[in-house]
Amino acid sequence: MTDYFALLGVKRGPKIDGALLKANFHGLCQTWHPDHLEPAEEGRPQMAAPCFADINAAYRCLQDTRDRLAHLLELELGRKPQSIQQIPDELASVGVRVMTVCRGVDAFLAARQENPSPMVRAHLFKNSMAWLSQCDTLETALQPLQIQLQQELDRLDAAWDQATGGSPKDPNPHRATALDRCYRLASYLGKWTSQIKERQLTLSL
Repeated sequence: MTDYFALLGVKRGPKIDGALLKANFHGLCQTWHPDHLEPAEEGRPQMAAPCFADINAAYRCLQDTRDRLAHLLELELGRKPQSIQQIPDELASVGVRVMTVCRGVDAFLAARQENPSPMVRAHLFKNSMAWLSQCDTLETALQPLQIQLQQELDRLDAAWDQATGGSPKDPNPHRATALDRCYRLASYLGKWTSQIKERQLTLSL
């Protein structure tokens, strides 16, 4: 398993120095991009392609909070995180609201699609704005959870270097539990935010 933190030369932890990550990524790209290699260096262009692919994969992973936490968990435990199919109890009510509104929007959009005439669409404009307002309200409702996630990440990151263990051979159960919680919260928030924004965009068309 490739350690993306080590590959891009940044500290392993729940949070990341975005400026350093970007600078190191661009530096590695300059070194390993196939177009920048000297053809005369026998064998090196063939070796560069997978390395350059790893660099891009690492950058995309570490940039995204959910993917970074999943990768960190895998490094800590030596396995991928368990499924997040079951919503935590504390997020259940928000999850039901998101699901209900998204289903309502989808049903409205399907009905609107069946009546493409400008006159009908104009008549449905008020309903469209009502659904859009509900999406905006949901987006606002997610903000406290986003703040909670950042606060938990701040605490976990601050204590990261002081905690003992933290490898597949010597796992730290308390650190792993806190990290898994942040991963799950980030996963659901990312999923719900994406679902809401997708419908906001479609309703605005």
